[in-house]
Amino acid sequence: VQALQKKVSISMAEQSLVSAIQRLGRELQVDFAYDVSNMDMDHIRVVKMNVQEESLAVVLRQLLAGTGIGYSEEIAGTITLFRIQQPGRITGKVTDIKGNPLAGASIRITETNRSYTTNEEGEYNISIAPGEYNLVVSYISYANQNVHNLTVKEGAISTMDFALEEALGELEEVVVTSLGITREKRQIGTTIQEIKGEDLNTAKSGNVFSSLQGKVAGLNMTQVSGGLAN
Repeated sequence: VQALQKKVSISMAEQSLVSAIQRLGRELQVDFAYDVSNMDMDHIRVVKMNVQEESLAVVLRQLLAGTGIGYSEEIAGTITLFRIQQPGRITGKVTDIKGNPLAGASIRITETNRSYTTNEEGEYNISIAPGEYNLVVSYISYANQNVHNLTVKEGAISTMDFALEEALGELEEVVVTSLGITREKRQIGTTIQEIKGEDLNTAKSGNVFSSLQGKVAGLNMTQVSGGLAN
């Protein structure tokens, strides 16, 4: 039987959390591993607890509720207590060099291989575990920006704003899908049908929509009386 599944009946009055844990260890013959100073356990008080034939897991949940301390049994028979880290946040805004917000800009965190996008105001807000991270910020037709070794502290907010410059050189071909999502052409896995600008320029019709008729598979154009083709 794993230590966390062992049943216990115990009554506790006013005492420190350290004393309560030590008593549970004696009653159930279970080893507890923890760092008293790191978790300030001497100053956490157990006011009152009375349980009958409950598993150690249930008792620990009640005992540690609200303390910021967690537990696990990675080695059979030994319960490790640890301080639960609060996530930090990375927030900021992505604009062009004139200060105009770039909605839909991508913020990729290299270490987690996850990407986040900015809202309509160009703002982003990322919840993440404390640590050091490398960020790559990108937007179509703009040069990428990189941030290295950004430190995120527990429960703290790290603010990073970005002003992207338009990329010099030729813009890579992009595709706007039927859902209105813009992607680089090389990222589209399905068959793509192209219509070049000269195909429309050489069309006899003065209506650009009518010029598309017969050039895109599956696309049907109908003329509305007195109006443009739909």
